[in-house]
Amino acid sequence: MCGIFAYIGNKNNAAETILEGLKKLEYRGYDSWGIAIKKGGRIDIDKHIGKIGDAKTNLTPSNMGIGHTRWATHGGVTVQNAHPHLDCKKQIAVLHNGIIENFAELKKELISKGHRFISETDTEVASHLIEENLKNVGFTTAVREAFDKFSGMNALVIMNASSSEIIAVKNGSPLVVGLGKNEYFVASDAAGILKHTKRVLFLEDNHMAVIGKNIKILKLPKGNPVKPQFTMISWKFAETEKGKFKHFFIKEIHEESKVIENIALNNVSNIRKLANLIDQAFGTFLIACGSA
Repeated sequence: MCGIFAYIGNKNNAAETILEGLKKLEYRGYDSWGIAIKKGGRIDIDKHIGKIGDAKTNLTPSNMGIGHTRWATHGGVTVQNAHPHLDCKKQIAVLHNGIIENFAELKKELISKGHRFISETDTEVASHLIEENLKNVGFTTAVREAFDKFSGMNALVIMNASSSEIIAVKNGSPLVVGLGKNEYFVASDAAGILKHTKRVLFLEDNHMAVIGKNIKILKLPKGNPVKPQFTMISWKFAETEKGKFKHFFIKEIHEESKVIENIALNNVSNIRKLANLIDQAFGTFLIACGSA
């Protein structure tokens, strides 16, 4: 499990906004972290090992960037293995949450075509495969065709030094897009963007968001357009903070009874249906993630 945060808009504080967002998502991974911004026709990167803590970034002003906080799966905890990952030309930057199950065979094929890898991760396959595809097609199609080759549950956010758009795509792993005033946010958890906006779009599996001045949603594998469906969430920013508790884990334990009560009050008809289903079931299974 890793934390993803991206920004594109009319402000030039992308790196600071992303760093702040990553701090909200650090529960999803704290082995290492990194940020990439687009500056002119190049991509600048800042990557570190360990928790973010009170760290600051020295990246220069930019209106678009992507960031990641990592929980290691493939490869050790090193700067080289930290995200974002680049292609050979340092023009494509990729963030990734999940596991590309067939990365080994894809990597072997890319190496045979002359691609040079510097990390041990499965993620780096994505940046090189997109680079390879860009020889024949545009950015959006290059990402779509690359994602179509991946096995497993994955969420990726991609930035191209030659494009004014950021692409987010997922299957199985969560991604949410937030809409602000002339700006967009992408995160693996709505809590990361709640400070900036409550208007969000929860990206569906096998959907791709192409985000620039506007947003386009494409349904994979063919890339057929889908109308974006934004919704307003009612959470308060304070509810995503630890408050008086030392850890989120402790906070969630103390809030359990209140959460169940709030769900029941706000979704009466659905709760009644759920209660009837549970009553008729032969057994009960509790499924959750993280500290839940």
